[in-house]
Amino acid sequence: SGQRGDIARWEVKGQRVSLVAFSGYEHVYDLNDLDEVRRVVGDEAARSDVLIVSFHGGGEGPDYQRVAPGAEYFLGRNRGDLRAFAHLAVEAGADLVLGHGPHVVRAIELYRDRLIAYSLGNFATYKRFNLTGPNGLGLLLAVTVDGDGRFVRGTAHALRQLGLGGPELDPGRAVLPTLRKLSREDFPDTGVDIAPDG
Repeated sequence: SGQRGDIARWEVKGQRVSLVAFSGYEHVYDLNDLDEVRRVVGDEAARSDVLIVSFHGGGEGPDYQRVAPGAEYFLGRNRGDLRAFAHLAVEAGADLVLGHGPHVVRAIELYRDRLIAYSLGNFATYKRFNLTGPNGLGLLLAVTVDGDGRFVRGTAHALRQLGLGGPELDPGRAVLPTLRKLSREDFPDTGVDIAPDG
């Protein structure tokens, strides 16, 4: 899924699965256009059994680990009101919402029995990216949903990037206490509980 009109679709064990991506850039579905979000997600939800919505939004770097209420601006660009966007996506029919863009891990919440991960941190980086501190930590989520797309269970696998070559599993699970703290603080009523093992 990439440019406007490009939606990934496949079949998994007899279930029709779709993925549509949003961002705040040109030529893609716009996460700041909530009418478009409602229409695109609603239309795709009607033709799929499980709908995954991906988004690239929010400020970047360690100063932006919190999911702030309202629109986030970074380098003068509106990077989205991510709470409003993600909640609307679920209300329109999304079953799983996965965020990226801040280059750091952010909170995870459960909204209307659907999982929203506001940022999984760095994953597909190479050379020019700062991978120090929180920027070098990420997550790989294993999520199970039922036939109606409701969250059943999940595991957050902690990742670390030490330089060139991409992420690797982090046996020390350094990112998990941060994920736990952010989820509790940013979403005290809807944040997920993260066990020590993910």
